[in-house]
Amino acid sequence: MVKTLLGESPVWSERDQCLYYVDILGNAIIQYDPIKDAHQSWPVDENIGCIGLIKEGGLIAAMRTGIYTLNAQGEKIAQLASIPSDPAHSRFNDGKVDPWGRFWCGTVDEAGGKCAVLCCVHRNGNLKVIDRDLQIVNGIAFAPDGTYMLYSDTKTATIYRYPLDPSTGEIIGERSIFAKGGQPDGGQFDALGRYWSADFGAGRLTVRNAMGDIVETLDVPSKYSTMMAFGGKDLTTLFVTSSREYADASDNHSGRLYQCKAPVKGVPAHYFSLGA
Repeated sequence: MVKTLLGESPVWSERDQCLYYVDILGNAIIQYDPIKDAHQSWPVDENIGCIGLIKEGGLIAAMRTGIYTLNAQGEKIAQLASIPSDPAHSRFNDGKVDPWGRFWCGTVDEAGGKCAVLCCVHRNGNLKVIDRDLQIVNGIAFAPDGTYMLYSDTKTATIYRYPLDPSTGEIIGERSIFAKGGQPDGGQFDALGRYWSADFGAGRLTVRNAMGDIVETLDVPSKYSTMMAFGGKDLTTLFVTSSREYADASDNHSGRLYQCKAPVKGVPAHYFSLGA
């Protein structure tokens, strides 16, 4: 069993039939094979905030200093972009590949200010800053029908919504508030179009409908759940990462990877595609 300091960014690879996730502060990529109930871990040379699958093989990763392509063992192949802020005081945090093959990711302002940004990395490596003046970007996810995306600023307890053109993925309207409350960490949509969010510090996942209302909650053994992913056969297993960064010494639950039978089917992870 692997215990992470800050487990994050679980993504199910249908190609490999395994789960990949990261330990942001432990500087590692972890692979979990649920059939064998086996973990493998590979060190990386800097903080790694989030990962996505690449269509041509390997991983795309948002790390402290920038966006990189990696092989499955965490070795850097190429740098696509630099972090658009000072890496001495910020790092990449949450991220996800969208249905159009782009990699969205956000940063965290480690100095406690409002210098975090939400970014979108295109196939050619061009990084575009979408939003500024944030604190901790989390919860990036895309509605199954492609009509909107969500992300959260954990420190301000706010989940934001952007409308998208479902044919191109381009933003077609102003940002609005989708929901407020708790400490919204990582997020994911299920096949019913409901948005799952890890309520950091509350030991639960919340499930919201398209209006942003909580329609269901799921308790997690760790008080500090960070993100979830649907995987396994037919995407009916729910995996949940957690953090022990703020846990006390008696907390034996935090930092673990949890799994259970999902009450609903998930949607497949999207693949980043290299090239123009």
